[in-house]
Amino acid sequence: MGIDEWDIAIKGLTLSVVMIGAWRGFMEYRKTQDWKKAEFLATEYKKFVDDQDVKNAFLILDGYKILNQINDCTNLIKDYKRYKPIKKLIKALSEKDSEKRDELEEYIVLCIDRFLFKLGIFNSYIELDLGSKEQVWSYLSYWIKLIGGSDEKIIDMKAQKALKEFIETYKYESVISLVKKYEDNLKQTTLKTIHFRTEISLK
Repeated sequence: MGIDEWDIAIKGLTLSVVMIGAWRGFMEYRKTQDWKKAEFLATEYKKFVDDQDVKNAFLILDGYKILNQINDCTNLIKDYKRYKPIKKLIKALSEKDSEKRDELEEYIVLCIDRFLFKLGIFNSYIELDLGSKEQVWSYLSYWIKLIGGSDEKIIDMKAQKALKEFIETYKYESVISLVKKYEDNLKQTTLKTIHFRTEISLK
């Protein structure tokens, strides 16, 4: 092997070593970045579920008794259960004229509005590559299914229809975009639910 050939071989080997090192460095960087993203998303999710507005929206959408209070609404809702929760929720979300809503219905709309706004922020996290679709789904699948799924165990279908119309009417675009990202997940969930119901009916 001549000097020129030897020089070329050494340069080729050196380049290969550099490329391998660069690739390893890149993979380590990706691992670090993925870990940081996961940590960031976990922190943001904790803030989300600990938020008082979100907690109240959870209770309203689940139709439970509301025991929490927001700001000056000390005695506004002491016992949501004495109303028919689902009917009250549907009425609040369906009424377009705020002057026709009673105080409780206005409060329900306020809670749902704040919940939807904060839920939509997770769509931005995905689009800004601050978290993956899979990570967000692992945290928010229940609420995404509540809005876009078809499981009556999660939400009354009439209440879901009113919620969807509310989201579309008032243009919660980030929530609409978030739910659309999981259309395949929601289809799979629907198929599993249908399969489960078929099995039950055959027994």
